[in-house]
Amino acid sequence: MTKTIHSIKVELWKAFHNPFFLISILIGLGLVLLDSVKIYGVISALIKDSAMLEQEKISTYDNISLYGLWLPIGGYSSGARTFLYIWPILAALPYGWSYWSDRKNGSYGQITMQTGKEAYYLSKWTACFISGGLAIALPLLVNLLADALFCPIPTPSVKYQYFPIINGWFFSKLFYTHPWAFCLLWCGISFLWGGVTATLCMAAGSKPRFMIMVILLPFLFYMLTEVFLGIVIRPIWRPYLTISPLQMIMAAPGDPNPAWLVLGEWGLLLILSLLLGQWQAVKHEF
Repeated sequence: MTKTIHSIKVELWKAFHNPFFLISILIGLGLVLLDSVKIYGVISALIKDSAMLEQEKISTYDNISLYGLWLPIGGYSSGARTFLYIWPILAALPYGWSYWSDRKNGSYGQITMQTGKEAYYLSKWTACFISGGLAIALPLLVNLLADALFCPIPTPSVKYQYFPIINGWFFSKLFYTHPWAFCLLWCGISFLWGGVTATLCMAAGSKPRFMIMVILLPFLFYMLTEVFLGIVIRPIWRPYLTISPLQMIMAAPGDPNPAWLVLGEWGLLLILSLLLGQWQAVKHEF
């Protein structure tokens, strides 16, 4: 147990002190702040239109609010759309490549001789999960706080059709009663999805020739899954639900995303990640 804890600490230090973690965080922050700048322009233009404010004061502020414009709910700007599209890459970039790197440079054998394969796998998987989760959740939290500086913050009302979260969606009741708690909860969900996405990189083992192929693996897997779902499943799936992993980062993806579906699909990917990762790192390579 002591070796495992020490190994986790070492891997976390390595995950947080490599340039790829910083690059991923900076790209994510750049995209979400670009979104905040766009939203600030929208709010500023609205405030300047004093005639509209005087005429529609209540409805304007109820509809155009933080809880309708926050990136996972609104996602209107180019920065938001880019973030929502490349988030699997941002999750994998910080440390998803580390197991591949250890295999390629030969350090895997040296480390496992000291810690054991099980401890090595657990520490590597944990570091990938936490670094990948932070790469997604941290920018979304910063975006939420930045938007809160200038966006109106009324409690959402069900009487306005502007808000895209409706009854039966992920914790929809919480959204209309305690929206701040909903947003913070969604940051936690984003952390979980970023984490499990990063750990999928371990399934690649040492087979890929280049590191970029390992980093792109979750993104390509999600894209292929989306194509398959669109061609095979969606035409016969009734009622429509959000089943694409690529869209699970969105709190308002367009189709219903009930909590059981979001957490259930995450759980399936978690099991897949754990089994494939253990097979590669502990048992043997494909």
